[in-house]
This record gives sequence, structure tokens and C-alpha cells, in this order.
Amino acid sequence: ILLPGRPERERAISKKYEEELTKLYHFLDDLLNNLLYELRNSFSQIHLTINLIEIRNRSRLPDDVKERLEEMREEMDYALNTVEKSSRRISSLFKEMPLKRKPVSIAELLREILKETRGLLKMKRITVKNLCETPAVTLLDETLMRGSLEALMELIYFRAEVESEVTIFCEQVGEGAIQIVISYVGDEMEVHGEESLDVYETSARREFFRFRYDFLKSVVEKHGGRIWVESMEGVGSTVFIELPTVKGEIR
Repeated sequence: ILLPGRPERERAISKKYEEELTKLYHFLDDLLNNLLYELRNSFSQIHLTINLIEIRNRSRLPDDVKERLEEMREEMDYALNTVEKSSRRISSLFKEMPLKRKPVSIAELLREILKETRGLLKMKRITVKNLCETPAVTLLDETLMRGSLEALMELIYFRAEVESEVTIFCEQVGEGAIQIVISYVGDEMEVHGEESLDVYETSARREFFRFRYDFLKSVVEKHGGRIWVESMEGVGSTVFIELPTVKGEIR
């Protein structure tokens, strides 16, 4: 027996469940990426200390001390591998999640994202010139796209110079796509084979930001779009994101 209003309630419950599941994914993704970043930074310092101990005491270290140092290395590698595997499982789970698309104004979405990340950018006194006033509407999973673009602003925060300016504008590409262009002054982002983002000097930070970029790339591609980065050494980088409008998909 279908009670009055029951289908509507079931749809509302289903929508709420999917929203909570998406939030959980973002939480786990952030948690694991931050954990990887902190572990790699800490473990790299420990590795360096162990190496210095061995170099300065080459012939004086007892065998049992050498064994303990080697065990420490193995334990750190095991911990890192465990967290990395968990992070990749979360990413794999995300790829299987269906998109919940709805019409979204690109200009309005960018304004909301800048409002959310304003406090972060202020920490380095970074100003944003938002020139995106396009009327374009795209079919997006708003929660996922919002999270991925906020992650991009975090990347830019770490790469941009103090007291610099970030510029954002949008333009129509043909009949069926909108292009979001975000430029900043600072250390360049380098994309290698469009697979990973080499954005930091240390391997720990490089791995951390690679996960961030891969997340953004997977979200954009899942929506039928594409993303790439153009950089100039000593100047900065420009990030290009193309998304299909309601008229078609990018091929």
C-alpha cells in the first residue's frame, strides 16, 4: 500500500543519503591525504636522522642498534604503504559513485567557492579578481564539483606568492562547452603526462598534492570535461577547466 506522499519522502531520504555519502567520501579523502602528507614529512625527517647516525658512526654502531634502525625503516615504509592503499581504495570507490547532476550556474558556483576559501587566501594576503560573469549553465554534481574546485584553490594557495593576485575568467568554447581559466603568480604547477602534478620540492608534499590534483581531474573527467595546466618558470601557472554545457559534451 502506497501512502500519500510516500514516494516523495523516499526520494528525499535517498537524496539525503547520497549527500551524506558524498560528504563522507570528502572527509575520508581529506583525512587520508592529510595523514599521508604528515607521515611523509615526519618519516623523511626520521630517515634523515637515521642516515646521519649511520654516517657519523659507521664502524662504532653495535649490530643490535643497526638492526633496530633497519626495523624502524621497514615499519615506516609499511605504515605509509597501508595509508596509500586505503587512499587508493577510497578513490576507486568514488569512481563507482553515480553522479547526481542538476543545472548549475558556473558564475554562481565560483562565487560561492571563493567565499568559502576567502579566509584561507587571506592568510597569505592573496587577492582574487573574479571576472567570470558567464550566464552558462552546466549539468553538474554540485557537491563533488564544489569540493574539487575548493581543492584546486588550496593548491593555488600553497603555490601562489604572498600578496599576489589570482585571476579567474570564463569563456564560451564553441557551442557546447564553457572554459574556466584560473591564473596565479608563484611557483609553477607541472603536469607530467596529465597523470600527476609535481607541485612541491619534497616527495612528501608532491605526493600530497598529486592526490589533490588527481581528485580534481577525476571529477572533471567524470562530468565529460577536461583539465590541463600551462606554466611559465618564474612566473606562475594557468589552470584550464573545460566543462560541457547543457548542449553537449567535450570530446
